[in-house]
Amino acid sequence: MIRANHLKLKSIFELIENFFILYIELFEFIKKIMARNLKAWTFLWKKYLNVTINRLKVITKGVEISSMDIF
Repeated sequence: MIRANHLKLKSIFELIENFFILYIELFEFIKKIMARNLKAWTFLWKKYLNVTINRLKVITKGVEISSMDIF
């Protein structure tokens, strides 16, 4: 039972870590685009946002977190 709870916590922390990694990548991407022209920025931003959303769907696929799992 303790091991199962430990694995749940570990997967929750890995999920949080993946979100932070995605947002760090997002800000690095924004800095690169802002250094270039703004017309390309809107097109690439939409494209990157779609990729990010798809990656989040893959990361969270099969992981169901309810309030009872956390406590």
